[in-house]
Amino acid sequence: MRQAQQAVDRIDGAHAAGLARTAESLVSLTDRDRALCLIRQAQGHALCGDQSRSLTAIKAAHKLINHATGLGADDADTIGHHCTHAYLQAHEGYCLLRLGQVRAAARALEDALDGWPVNYRQDEALTRSWLALSYAATNRLAEAGAEGSRALSLAAATASARAMRALGQLHARLAGSSTSTDVIEFRNSFSLVASTVRL
Repeated sequence: MRQAQQAVDRIDGAHAAGLARTAESLVSLTDRDRALCLIRQAQGHALCGDQSRSLTAIKAAHKLINHATGLGADDADTIGHHCTHAYLQAHEGYCLLRLGQVRAAARALEDALDGWPVNYRQDEALTRSWLALSYAATNRLAEAGAEGSRALSLAAATASARAMRALGQLHARLAGSSTSTDVIEFRNSFSLVASTVRL
């Protein structure tokens, strides 16, 4: 499953989906861990442009997390304790973004962040990066800059390379696109932070 996540980071959708299917079939997994595998499958399918398979995997992951939540305490063997409704909704937003459904992606990511667990700051940085990219894709440039700055602060504080890579995409996307103060501040801050870390 971790290898599938790394394949997603490399934008290798077919490999990510295949690895996640393998992870799910190798051993008996708890509901949250199976949901994590399905999230990676959904991301892989989204990267390949397969909307039907991506959203089907997300739907199945929702059912597993609902079931796990209904059981109360997680099994002691569960790795994916962090795989909550908010986490799944954030990754659903990522899939929608990759599938070109940018307005739906923004709504899903906003909803995920509305109830975000305070302990998961690295994942929050990544989720805010995706939200900023969604705003940029819908021409909400000032909001993209403001959200990008929030994500950048978290990414720098938590040393999140994944969020920094996503913010690098935002930095490039916003180049020359706006004279908004929020956009200029984000781009200047990103350039400063990026000069001190390896992306």
